[in-house]
Amino acid sequence: MFFFDLSNGEQRLGDDEGTDMPSTAEARREGLRALLEIARFHLRDRETGALSMVVRDKAGQVISEHHLSLETRS
Repeated sequence: MFFFDLSNGEQRLGDDEGTDMPSTAEARREGLRALLEIARFHLRDRETGALSMVVRDKAGQVISEHHLSLETRS
């Protein structure tokens, strides 16, 4: 069981339910994939922003962190 916590720097959306994944490596990949998918919509019409995904195992140990930031310069 793995938990995927999302943050935009101001708010944190903690995963209280968890998701069964076949391996730690697969959970890490899923964390990155999910963050990129969320960023497509959350950051689409913005010039700046940041998102982070923290992946935890069932013991609460962080197994990976993924961070994205967007800054548009003219």
